[in-house]
Amino acid sequence: MNGYYGSTEFKVLAETTKATYRGVLGRFVDKHGEGPIAGLAFKRLKGLMDYAVSAGLRADNPVVVAKKVKLKTTGHRTWTEEDITKFRKHHQVGTPLQLAFEVLLQPAPFRCRAPWLAAPN
Repeated sequence: MNGYYGSTEFKVLAETTKATYRGVLGRFVDKHGEGPIAGLAFKRLKGLMDYAVSAGLRADNPVVVAKKVKLKTTGHRTWTEEDITKFRKHHQVGTPLQLAFEVLLQPAPFRCRAPWLAAPN
């Protein structure tokens, strides 16, 4: 993994992208080590394998021939008044989850203020 982090492919990425990739790949290595690749983002794994080929660690990139699985869904359903009432009963007033829910439930002109309610990083 350290070789990939030092590679040109990785170095040209934006700092925020590097941080994201480190998080994804780090969690993968922590959880799976040399084990199966399930759960690792396809693009991250492709980049890692591209590096492995360029560094002479592999002869090919097996991710290139792998097919992405596309799931057909109907999307998210609209919540009913019953769903909203159930959520409000379950989550106490003043909790971050309940506050976020109430802000996002408001009409669009008010929802645009939601990002400013988050704690600064």
